[in-house]
Amino acid sequence: MIRGMTGYGRSSREVAGLTIAVEVRTVNHRYSEVQLRMPRALAVEEAALRRHIGERLGRGRADVTIRLDRAGGEPCEVELSRAFVAGLLQAADVLKKEFALPGSLRVETVLGFPDAVTARPVDAGFGDDERAALVAAVDEALHGVDAMRLEEGRVMEADLRGRLATVGRLNEAIRQRAGELPGLARARLAQRLEALLAGDARLDEGRLEQEVAVLADRCDVTEELVRLAGYVEQAAAILDDGGESHGRRLDFLLQEMNREINTIGSKAGDAEMGGLVVDVKQELERIREQVQNIA
Repeated sequence: MIRGMTGYGRSSREVAGLTIAVEVRTVNHRYSEVQLRMPRALAVEEAALRRHIGERLGRGRADVTIRLDRAGGEPCEVELSRAFVAGLLQAADVLKKEFALPGSLRVETVLGFPDAVTARPVDAGFGDDERAALVAAVDEALHGVDAMRLEEGRVMEADLRGRLATVGRLNEAIRQRAGELPGLARARLAQRLEALLAGDARLDEGRLEQEVAVLADRCDVTEELVRLAGYVEQAAAILDDGGESHGRRLDFLLQEMNREINTIGSKAGDAEMGGLVVDVKQELERIREQVQNIA
């Protein structure tokens, strides 16, 4: 079963007053790319999370958001700038003495100055229980993503199988037309020679057959057709395979299919056969567009 690249999943876990919320969104991308947005408290977990998510999802871009919410709020420490407060008190004393201004400097006034106190978050620690809850939340969100990607994959697989079958039928039509070309070439060549000779000389059948054989050998596409048919079979087998990296494997086969059909097109000296080649190229391009969406 193939997988698409578009998906969404979310999950949350609670442990020891800590709520861990995870949200994952995935979109198409040629390679595997994981973007993480999470609190600084999880910095030490980043490398392991990025590797774990990348291995689970394969190709595609994943935007992962992790939020932590502790009951009672995040712990923090408040640092008092004693030098700044001392300066404020000294300035207040000068105002009262030199300018005879009434009033007093109150605590709430001092706290209103941004430079008077500084609040810094305190790392509350991330123990084994919290780490296990984090991994469980991530895995559950990834499961939701995977379910959506599998559904997308089912739709794409049906389309790909139909298009591969079309390429197979067109390949057979090219083979049949290629088999007719030597006879058609012989008839055309004989007609031209008879017109040129106009009854003045007898047509050399041996020379005619030799020229037809040379022309047939030059236009022979048997090897290319056999290889193209083999690649179509391999692509269908990949769709049947339950393994990974379907997108990369199909992408490689498409390159080879295009190589063969381009060679066939360069040898085709017949309008009908050329039209069939164009039809194959169109189907391969549609397949390539779908393959870009496969993880």
